[in-house]
Amino acid sequence: MRKHYIKSLCIISVLGILMPASLLAQDLIRTEGRSEVRLESNMTKDQAREKAEELAKIDAIAKVNSTYVDQVTDITIKDGRANYDIIGNTKVRGEWIRTIKKDINEETRETKGALGKEQEIWIVCIISGEIRECVPRANIEFNTLSCPMTTCRQTSFFDKESLFLFFKSPVDGYLSVFLDDGENTYRLLPYKSMGALSAVKIMGDKQYIFFSRNKDDEYDAQYSTDALELYTGKEIEYNNIYVVFAESPYVKPVLNEIKELEDGYLLPKSIKTENFQDWLSECRAAVTDFQSVRIRINIKKK
Repeated sequence: MRKHYIKSLCIISVLGILMPASLLAQDLIRTEGRSEVRLESNMTKDQAREKAEELAKIDAIAKVNSTYVDQVTDITIKDGRANYDIIGNTKVRGEWIRTIKKDINEETRETKGALGKEQEIWIVCIISGEIRECVPRANIEFNTLSCPMTTCRQTSFFDKESLFLFFKSPVDGYLSVFLDDGENTYRLLPYKSMGALSAVKIMGDKQYIFFSRNKDDEYDAQYSTDALELYTGKEIEYNNIYVVFAESPYVKPVLNEIKELEDGYLLPKSIKTENFQDWLSECRAAVTDFQSVRIRINIKKK
């Protein structure tokens, strides 16, 4: 079987979400947040903009829910479920459902340094959106890996290196995995052999290693496992992996077909990034146990 090839990383119409009556969305609250991030020497502008957006969302949630969990000690995990959400690396008491408006601007400011006046670049983000109070959801475990063992490198990869994913949930549910390169989002799981399946069924308390051809890691013998390679044409490139999980079934977005490249590699089914984010928002709004967690990875030239 050919390997799937992901360049370091369609047209969509959002389908209706499967939504049991018990999972009807709670009332959404509109709020606004603001943040300022100084561009440091070890940051790209894209990283600074991403950080500013995360902090603005946290500020917006804090205005409604007073505090975030990182500042307090009453974190509750009951029956494998946690009562917080995560934005960046910060645990918060509210869930960001959708962005309504976002303004990110760059400002140059003068400051006094050791050698006199110096100029600093600041990224300012003002964001408004809809949130809701965070309800207990499955406290899932996950990591991207550079080899099919949990001791391998997790977020740093080299050009043409394989990608694997460790996943474990305390409860049964449904899992899908995507890779976003900033323009397009590629669906990595379910596998190609699974056709139009929206998500794979996960058994609670079972450890999974996806994208591994090792028989011990095989998800299901009736399906062929996709082997993945990461690629970049730059010195270093940053991509986002989205781990999407819910206890209830959900419907995938409409995807573009697999593309075959001249070198025999395949690009997985894809969707425009902005449309993927719209799909995530619709799912979060409709299904309270739906969660999407982002893992930021980097790919370097050898």
